Amino acid sequence: MALPQPTTRVLRGTVAYAAASVIQRAIGFLLLPLYARVLTPGEYGQIAVVTTVTAALGTLLGLGLETAVFRTYSRLRDQPRERRRFTNTVGTFTLVAPLLVAALAGLGLSPVIERMFEVPRLAVTLGFLGAALSISATVVPLAILRAQERFGDFIRLSGVQVVVTVGFTLTFVVLLRWGVLGWMLSIVGAAAILLVTGLVVLGHRWTSEMDWRHLTAALAFGLPMIPHALAQWGLSLSDRAILGAFLESSDVGVYYVAYQFGLPISVISIALSQAVQPLYAEASIDDERHSQLAPAASHQFLTTALLTMVVALLGPLAVQALLPSSYAPAASLIPWIASAGGTAGCGS
Repeated sequence: MALPQPTTRVLRGTVAYAAASVIQRAIGFLLLPLYARVLTPGEYGQIAVVTTVTAALGTLLGLGLETAVFRTYSRLRDQPRERRRFTNTVGTFTLVAPLLVAALAGLGLSPVIERMFEVPRLAVTLGFLGAALSISATVVPLAILRAQERFGDFIRLSGVQVVVTVGFTLTFVVLLRWGVLGWMLSIVGAAAILLVTGLVVLGHRWTSEMDWRHLTAALAFGLPMIPHALAQWGLSLSDRAILGAFLESSDVGVYYVAYQFGLPISVISIALSQAVQPLYAEASIDDERHSQLAPAASHQFLTTALLTMVVALLGPLAVQALLPSSYAPAASLIPWIASAGGTAGCGS
């Protein structure tokens, strides 16, 4: 018996977004034993602090535009000319503004972060640059590809990002032993290539045909979402910044490695959430779509709960079997982290 169209769309979207996230993170996770033999817990701790701080900056740089672009592009499906204007206007803003703000933030905040967390100033600056490039790629073109439901292109771009990221990381961190700076350089290089490649794949013909009212409307929708996004950052990432202010970098590094074992939960829960989003967008303009959301929400909950139990049970065994003894304390943290991630994933 054929599945209903909404269910089929959710399944296709879940598989596509899950595959993209898994491709991006699974190889890095599998390479964790190698990285753990090259990077000390202290260096891992510094990486954790920089990525946490830059994630907060990325949330601010995004201005809530990813959701606004996805929603507006979907609602303009019967107005191709307005779609072009919208993409030209919001896309141009998103490609330029984050880089300018990140440059200023790097000049002003990197010395402060260096003093607070004892991480290299250049690493912080590179982290800011990587965050800006990632935001530009996420808002345009990735959000538009999602709105177009071009799942194949989305997966291929994820594959490009993985290959480049792993190649840069193996070169800068494993071979050249550049430590934290090498890790940040890998992020910047991968984000830049993802942005350029994504724009080519998107195939949008950029013109001067713009309507800045589209940007105003997108910001009006997106800016109120920033507190929510910062709250999510606070729930899922801020712990590393807090720990970095009070503990040694090596302790933060052990915690960060334990956190990596919770990634499967976040990958699947985010993929499920992204797959259901088109149904929510359609339900906002069609009351008949509301009834189709209940089965998808049930599947989302059950899948996340089952995965949480698996990670909590098997993660500690993997730490003991695969990582150097300096990371052994991470085993006792994994069940707690998995439980927290599963709770957040079930509610997303």
